[in-house]
Amino acid sequence: ESRKGFSAHIKWTTPHEPRVYCLALAGQTLLAGSRNSLTAFDAADGKLVWTAETDGQVRGLAVADGRVLAATHKGAMLCFEHSTAQDQRTKDIKEDVAPPVVSVEHKALATDILKRSGKSEGYALVIGEPDSRLAEALAAQTSLRVVCVLPVAAQVEAERARLLKTGLYGSRVCVQGVEDLTRLPYAPYFADLVVVSGKAKAAAASECYRVLRPCGGALCFVGDVDKREFVKNTDIPSNEQVEGGTMIMRGPLPGAAEWRYAWADGGRSGVGKESRVRLPLDVLWFGGPGPDRLMDRHWMTSPPVSVNGRVFMTGQHQVIAFDAYNGRELWVSPIEWVGRKYSQYYSSSLVADGDSVYVIQSDRCHRLDQATGKKLGTYAIPEVVAKGTQPPVAHDYMDIGWPTVWQVIGPLPKDAPPLPPKDLTAVPERLTVKGKEYVAAPLKAANGLLDFTHLYGGYGLKPLATGEEAKPSRRKAAQPEFTASGRIAYAFARINCPKPGKLLIGAGTDWAMQWYLDGKLLFDSLE
Repeated sequence: ESRKGFSAHIKWTTPHEPRVYCLALAGQTLLAGSRNSLTAFDAADGKLVWTAETDGQVRGLAVADGRVLAATHKGAMLCFEHSTAQDQRTKDIKEDVAPPVVSVEHKALATDILKRSGKSEGYALVIGEPDSRLAEALAAQTSLRVVCVLPVAAQVEAERARLLKTGLYGSRVCVQGVEDLTRLPYAPYFADLVVVSGKAKAAAASECYRVLRPCGGALCFVGDVDKREFVKNTDIPSNEQVEGGTMIMRGPLPGAAEWRYAWADGGRSGVGKESRVRLPLDVLWFGGPGPDRLMDRHWMTSPPVSVNGRVFMTGQHQVIAFDAYNGRELWVSPIEWVGRKYSQYYSSSLVADGDSVYVIQSDRCHRLDQATGKKLGTYAIPEVVAKGTQPPVAHDYMDIGWPTVWQVIGPLPKDAPPLPPKDLTAVPERLTVKGKEYVAAPLKAANGLLDFTHLYGGYGLKPLATGEEAKPSRRKAAQPEFTASGRIAYAFARINCPKPGKLLIGAGTDWAMQWYLDGKLLFDSLE
């Protein structure tokens, strides 16, 4: 029951303490997925039918063939079914897999690649090998997720079948068939490591470089690759060709700037030295960190900062780092209540330099290593600074009582011109527009909300007379396009300002509005 006047539509209520993330109706059973539980209610009367514990938040539900499938935020998929058996035990079904068998040759080659590149996590691309055994060796020694490109379809199927038996396929190693190596079907910058074998004669160096992650991505040559011929006629900078030309270590993108402060730099430029970004924009990657750990947008927390191809942001109880180029989460540092509310009124609590990220929590400043998230130091904030987090203009704002009854005139005809400011200095009882008189009607706030939609044929609450209770209004089949209607309505109210000061005004709406105070235009969203 969220709004007064809607209780007649409530069929039943029942206590349920955990937060509900999802609902599903299966016949006469209502399923509710919550934190660490799945609960079934009788849809007719709300009585409890059964409940089951889960490890995590149940975020998705599906019903099929007499069974309930529940997905948790930890990635687990649970299946529930009705049974009359006396003894029901959970069965853990384990796939019959054998550990990967890596040859001495491939193990040594993978070890050399990892030593030279310094990579052990992230995404890797192997191109030019006749099979997936080098990719398998890389995955077996690291946490890398490896994509192996093979040109022959039959070989692709054979390698997939072989890797399925090791438990690596799909989770750690992926084999894909690509006939034309001059155009790789991958997003730019996704690979932390690219391995080019001597057999990749047809591979385009520009494509291998295109998918290589900036700010430290490594491209390693193995076998009898003609390195000079490979990079010939490319724009790969010579200073990125290291280890005698046997490896390319990609640097920052030309023109890409850092974002060390909330407004890019210490001068609050809002753009920094960025000169690379151009319209139109497109999606590079999608994914986490996801909303469950982050601050609600209405809390206006500190914006992210970005240095060295990494992005740092605060959740409610943690600092999260992820890769700016492929979205991979790098680390999480738990710090209770580290998320700052209303930073736009105070200041951001997050900044970065060349190798560290600094975050304020209460009266402490924590210094974290950018690469690992390890805490490098904690600094006490001087008391005068810690207590000065309130905005210096906070006392200039006045705390006034928001009017509960407004006088509304309109909507006026579509071609009626706006009223001159002199007619907006007082609350009128009536107005004459184009020869027609319009009488002001009271519009009363319902539960603190002032709803104008009914005036335009929308679905909101109708205007209320003084003392009239809110009643449900019929929802229409479709909403009109309010901003395109071209009809103006005016709402007038008086506020008591006991002293000079500042007022904070706004509207939780997508309507186009203008705010006037004593006939003076203060805010215009029509522009």
